Amino acid sequence: MPAPILVESRRGPIVEAKHRGCIAVVKPSGDCVAQVGDITLITSMRSAAKPFQALPVITEGVKDHFQFNRAEIAVIVSSHSGESVHVQHVKDILHKIGLDETYLHCGVHAAGDWGAERNVDAESFDVLTNCCSGKHAGMLARSLFLGEDLETYEGLAHPVQQRIRALWPTLHVYRRTRCLQRSRVARLRCSDFPSAILRWLMVVWSTPVDYRQVDRRLQRGRPVHAGVP
Repeated sequence: MPAPILVESRRGPIVEAKHRGCIAVVKPSGDCVAQVGDITLITSMRSAAKPFQALPVITEGVKDHFQFNRAEIAVIVSSHSGESVHVQHVKDILHKIGLDETYLHCGVHAAGDWGAERNVDAESFDVLTNCCSGKHAGMLARSLFLGEDLETYEGLAHPVQQRIRALWPTLHVYRRTRCLQRSRVARLRCSDFPSAILRWLMVVWSTPVDYRQVDRRLQRGRPVHAGVP
């Protein structure tokens, strides 16, 4: 059954594109209060995973060790559009950890912001304008903090990636999302989630959390979720 059409893009009377999707509105408790379409549809997290991939940077001493400020943390946990201010934040992160952009393995693409793209010629494209460069700089910082290899930090077998993967069960994803069957969710790969779980993760991330409590829970192997001290 195809997902419902949510948006039509028109040019005058002509429909140029139709966009399908599924929506879940989920409380921090895990209760689904509203939905459109099949909220058990499996999809990739894509860049919605970035805040959770960056969680060890905040909870395991990396942020404090390198004295990252709020703007630098913001570019680590999000996708940016390649504007000069974003590029500068990534440069500042790399400067603080004593590395340069040659260590970034995120690849190269044009700036996502039209104004930024207009001011960059083809020869000056580099990894810093990549929307993921902040996240990769954060992973490099954690790799350096742990004394691990910097050349393979993005590989699944690397300790930085293994720690991120190990965090998922501690976030109560499987136990707190009541609108889904636990047995189905348990079989998913760590990068693929039903839309209801993705929405719940965003609710948890936006809920005020005492990160000292988060850190203590992670150290004890206890689950982390919103609203529980």
